[in-house]
Amino acid sequence: MGSHQRQVMEARRRAAGLVREVGDEVRRARVTAGMSQAQVAALLGWSRQRLARIESGRSIRAAAADLAVLSVAVGLRLQLRAFPAGPPLRDVAQLAVTGRLRRILSPAWRLALEVPVRIGGDLRAFDLVLREPRSSATVCVEIITRLADAQAQLRAIHLKWRDGAPPGARLVVVLADTPANRRALAAVRELLRDELPLDSRAVLAAVRDGHDPGANGVVLV
Repeated sequence: MGSHQRQVMEARRRAAGLVREVGDEVRRARVTAGMSQAQVAALLGWSRQRLARIESGRSIRAAAADLAVLSVAVGLRLQLRAFPAGPPLRDVAQLAVTGRLRRILSPAWRLALEVPVRIGGDLRAFDLVLREPRSSATVCVEIITRLADAQAQLRAIHLKWRDGAPPGARLVVVLADTPANRRALAAVRELLRDELPLDSRAVLAAVRDGHDPGANGVVLV
């Protein structure tokens, strides 16, 4: 079984556990409020059996919306949040961009994948970090397959680099070379010139030769 499959299975296991926890909290709150299952089910327009399955942990795929309204019915408030917990699953497109980049790189570079930022407790990581041992040049690489909100995406990456990159490291944002990404980048390129001054030609020349690009940049690959 691949690592991605294991991560998906673990996420499903955790989700089922969270649903069971909510069901148990709902049951205790309902009993404390002096309400029967039939009363709560009638209030929501559900069958009593549907409510019983959630309370007993047998409805492990209950929708978040159902859990939210059920919580309100017994005097609780459901809060659902997501937070960084490690590197995301990589899709085929991102792996393809990574492969194209690696074929361009000089053999002088030493590569490391998913390198955590240098802040204690911060779970963000750089997609790829390049190091050239002789010159100590370091390049933090972030890969984007689709620029949905170019300005926001690129500035968020720049903030990660500013906060957590190794001392002296450069930042290179690698975009999948697609017509849509070219259009999106062109629309905001000058606004980001101070943060990412180098364009594809200068960046690619540096990484092919195995030396520090001299500044941050964005490249289409």
